[in-house]
Amino acid sequence: MREIDPATTEVFTFPLAISLIPVAVALVCLILGLLCWRKAEARRFSYFMFAIVLISGGIVAPAMFCDRIVVNPREIVTTTGYWFSPTREGFVYENVRYVRITTRRDLKGRKSRAWEVHYRDGRIHVIPLSDLWSLNSQRITEMLQGRGVLFSR
Repeated sequence: MREIDPATTEVFTFPLAISLIPVAVALVCLILGLLCWRKAEARRFSYFMFAIVLISGGIVAPAMFCDRIVVNPREIVTTTGYWFSPTREGFVYENVRYVRITTRRDLKGRKSRAWEVHYRDGRIHVIPLSDLWSLNSQRITEMLQGRGVLFSR
């Protein structure tokens, strides 16, 4: 376990190579769409390609560039979601009794990992863990433990 400086703020984002995947998909589909648009028999297929360009380049790519987890000396805050409607979740360390790592079912019924944050006043808040959390979970957990947050399983 690395030594954690309590005064350090660390920002976790997706690696650039992963963030560029939807951009690459959008560019490839744009080129295919333009090529199909030029041929009358393939024009219908070009509409499908342009739809992928809009979804991948206009929604998914900006969302991946905006996703971030900020761990500072006082709190942890995660920003996820679409660029036009971001979701912010997190907690202040001094208000938390402990964090329990658990699994939950999402809206589609799939199991996914989550943090069950137990506050000192008795409240419980469940934070679903995104792909960005999964990529950096060990480092985030180490940082929070270094700042006094207790974890249980």
